[in-house]
Amino acid sequence: MEAAKVVVSDEVAQLWTRVRDHAGFPAFAEQAAPQLIRWESRYGWTRTGFGQVARKESSLASVLASMLQVGDAWMTFADRYLEVLDHVASGASATSSRSWRSPSRSRSERTEALVEWNLLLLDRFIARGQLHATYAR
Repeated sequence: MEAAKVVVSDEVAQLWTRVRDHAGFPAFAEQAAPQLIRWESRYGWTRTGFGQVARKESSLASVLASMLQVGDAWMTFADRYLEVLDHVASGASATSSRSWRSPSRSRSERTEALVEWNLLLLDRFIARGQLHATYAR
């Protein structure tokens, strides 16, 4: 990655932006939520080690948060995120009708990788007084 100067989080941001801009936000949420769960790493893809790439890398949670500009976007994405977590937790088959493979990581590994995203969600909904409404459904 260093030799190619590829910053994975920048590439994901471009991918997600294109999907959102061309297919709309619902399609973006449909695609990005499983990818966040599958790809997120607590320390980023190339944030370890030395070099220019490691210094430029950011978490996918921060990439995603920068794309969610309004409250409705946070709610829509959070709903999809919870659906995907339910799917993974149910032990459903590795192949789903949504054409993605569920992460092979253990529950604790997934939890550790998604700590930042979960904290961002809690902060956002607590700050907006939406936490109770979100889980009352």
